[in-house]
Amino acid sequence: MFWYLPGLEPGGTYYWRVDEVEADGTTVHTGIVWSFTTQALTAYLPTPTDGATDASPTLTLTWLPGQTALKHHLYLSDDRDAVSQGTAAADKGKLTDPAFTPRALEAAATYYWRVDEMAPGSPPPDRSDLELYHVPARGRFRELHGRRGQPHL
Repeated sequence: MFWYLPGLEPGGTYYWRVDEVEADGTTVHTGIVWSFTTQALTAYLPTPTDGATDASPTLTLTWLPGQTALKHHLYLSDDRDAVSQGTAAADKGKLTDPAFTPRALEAAATYYWRVDEMAPGSPPPDRSDLELYHVPARGRFRELHGRRGQPHL
């Protein structure tokens, strides 16, 4: 048996289950529920994770790339508006790998970052959520999610 399910949304999570029906047509053995998430258009699953409180001042930012991304435009700063607006001061360049190791970060400071995915045939980049993390004396992280193209400020 084959089922075709057209129109899956990028970044969506879907659940499925297979039940086994015996020859009598009445007895059903309920299967377990499986799930999968389709690849998003934007950068997703950033590391450090949302709410983490143990970021090192020498961390490496990583993420999974968007579905058709060829490059990743990274913005990083301790100024939320600079990252949100994509200013030159926050611009860390266009990267080919989904990872970035910033210079040593200040302890007891909050940093914001965003990754815009650059895909072929897509003039405006697919903008990721605005992320924030805090590096306290020991190192701590937190991120803030918004909607695509409209950070939750």
